[in-house]
Amino acid sequence: MKLSKLYANNPSFKSIVFNEGTNIIIGRIKNYTTKNANCHNLGKSLIVRLIDFLLLKDTNKIMFLDNEILKDYVFFLELHLNDGKYVTIMRSIQNSKFVSLKIHSDGNQSFSTNDNWDYENLRVNTKSATIESAQEILQNLLGFDILKGVKYRHSLTYFLRGQEDYNDPFILEKYKRGQDKYWKPVLLELLGYNGELLSQIYKLNEEIGSLNEEINALKQAYNISEKEIDKYQGIKSVLESRITELSNSAERFDFYLREARISETVVNEIEKRISYLNTIVYSLKKDISNIEEALKIEMDYNYDDVLELYEEVGIHFPNELLRNYEQLIEFNKKICYDRHLKLQELLDERKKALSEKNIALKKLNDERIEALDELQRIEAFQKYKDAQKEIVELKTRLTEIEKQIKIIKEIEEKNATINNIAKILERDKLYLKSQIENGTSIGRNIKYKFSEFIKAIVGSDAVLSIEPLKTGNVNFRYDFLSDTGKVTNANKGHTYMKEICACMDLAIVDNYLANSYYRFTFHDGCLDGDDPRFAIAYLDLIKKLEKNGMQCIVTLIDSVIPKTADGSNYNIDPNDIVLELNDSPDGKGKLFGFNF
Repeated sequence: MKLSKLYANNPSFKSIVFNEGTNIIIGRIKNYTTKNANCHNLGKSLIVRLIDFLLLKDTNKIMFLDNEILKDYVFFLELHLNDGKYVTIMRSIQNSKFVSLKIHSDGNQSFSTNDNWDYENLRVNTKSATIESAQEILQNLLGFDILKGVKYRHSLTYFLRGQEDYNDPFILEKYKRGQDKYWKPVLLELLGYNGELLSQIYKLNEEIGSLNEEINALKQAYNISEKEIDKYQGIKSVLESRITELSNSAERFDFYLREARISETVVNEIEKRISYLNTIVYSLKKDISNIEEALKIEMDYNYDDVLELYEEVGIHFPNELLRNYEQLIEFNKKICYDRHLKLQELLDERKKALSEKNIALKKLNDERIEALDELQRIEAFQKYKDAQKEIVELKTRLTEIEKQIKIIKEIEEKNATINNIAKILERDKLYLKSQIENGTSIGRNIKYKFSEFIKAIVGSDAVLSIEPLKTGNVNFRYDFLSDTGKVTNANKGHTYMKEICACMDLAIVDNYLANSYYRFTFHDGCLDGDDPRFAIAYLDLIKKLEKNGMQCIVTLIDSVIPKTADGSNYNIDPNDIVLELNDSPDGKGKLFGFNF
């Protein structure tokens, strides 16, 4: 894929029709005083951000594009696809979350007034599984056969470098705060090695790390060690035996308890009957005592005593009265005799009843004593309760031990899983290490091109290499060599960093020109402030590379157009200059035709 045309719906915007080969964008600054002059206001560096925006960067915030002045701007980017067709992307400032796509056969078209789009108002990106996003459709239209399964934007910045992306040739600015897994596998794949294998190594390491975290969390939560499994099994056996023993005892206690409850009921009933009989016995004894006292009383009527009494008081006791009195005494004697007989009969009756009741009481008391003996077993009830309580406590402890054993087994399973993963990990690490050590044809070609391009630009020998680490990770590195072939740090540092970044990009694109992949590099300001010799060498190099079918785009300030040995400016082919910008006060020389 190459860039074909960049334009907007506003004529003040300076459109760019890109060449298939070399493209130079020059910013002319009249009052240029420092090598690091900021040309953003001209728009030179803004072009990179604008192209990134139109290549469906998933954001509506891009430098200067959220300015109120630009709210009505609609931008268009025409791409030359690897199958020979073209696609134009339309994206506006106001509605930047949606884009439209137009597929066409000829290049250098203008669709600023077009209302017939092949894909209209597509969401730039979406998490919906049923709605295709613009990024997904463009991915299919690009038809890359490199990095299959990797989104096209993932590696885009290696070939669309802004000025903030020259700090390191390998890790782009947008990945510096992220993890290695987000960029190293992609770069490794680009350099000709198995990037998926590296992704798998990261995944396996993460799985091992996650399992180890889970194991540590379980150990801390349950205060256990998998080495103590035998101890916990022993504790479990002891607890189970004790619970069985107590459960059997509890069954016996429960039998005694049932018997004791029956006896208690019997005792209560017996005591009620004893109490009732005691009341009767008491009454009978009282009656017997009263009867016996009554039987002791004799009727004694003495005539002489009565006569003497009357004489003492001077009363005459007539004979008729005497006769009647004697009859009365006889009558009373007869009554007393009969009364005595009745009392004796009643006494015999009461004694008989008392004897019967005493016999019944004795029997009841015997029963009561027997029941009370049985009730003494109520002590077993307390033992029963104690046994039940201990059983509950032991079962609770057994549950804890069983849980600990389960957790230990879970830890053992996790450790077994870790061991299995570790075996696969070691295999993959060895395979990747072997691949790196043995090299690949793509890897050797890119490394050769990198060395060739570095030599052409800075005049020093340099090597691009990949260092496999024990963890399975890799480091990307570059080294400069002395004349004797030894690694030296003499030419390292920021001085050559832009050239190093540019050479890596150029080497990668040059390698895949026969494939369906990016066929352009855009280096924004990579020559600004550099040694003129490097700038000349770089411009010469990209002129050669365009013959292989590479599109090379570079921005530079006119003040750093390199001087040749005779002091004249480097001869830039006017056909290679696709845009010139300047800092004229009226703003017409700027990208948007005005000052912000």
